[in-house]
Amino acid sequence: MPEEIRTNADRQNAIDLINEAINLSQSPAGGPVHINLPFNEPIYNQVEGLSFPVQVKEPVSDSDIFSPERIKEMAGIWNVSQKKLIIAGMMEPNDTLRQQLKHLAEDPTVVILSETTSNLNECCTISCIDRVVSTFRKEEIE
Repeated sequence: MPEEIRTNADRQNAIDLINEAINLSQSPAGGPVHINLPFNEPIYNQVEGLSFPVQVKEPVSDSDIFSPERIKEMAGIWNVSQKKLIIAGMMEPNDTLRQQLKHLAEDPTVVILSETTSNLNECCTISCIDRVVSTFRKEEIE
């Protein structure tokens, strides 16, 4: 979370992050989530109340995200794209996914970046994402 919320975009981003954490705690398997909230010192007796209203959003179910129509639409986009980037974030070890990613990495239009916590220490992924992304020139970012 940001240390300060200065704009409406900052506020909306904070709300979205908190709601995403709540959704992850409930679905698909549920479990704990961790949110870092930075505070300036001293943290006591600084505000009278919340500076914005709390918004509770309904969780998005996996069936809404991965409907057959959505999968077909995404496959169509994937099949015509000349450059494909997969970013693997934090997850449990998964041999089936590992094998699928190895297969995808054989496609010269696919690049796979993996976070250290992805449990994908494979030759088919590029680890240390921050070091890779920080080398992009402004014209390459788009």
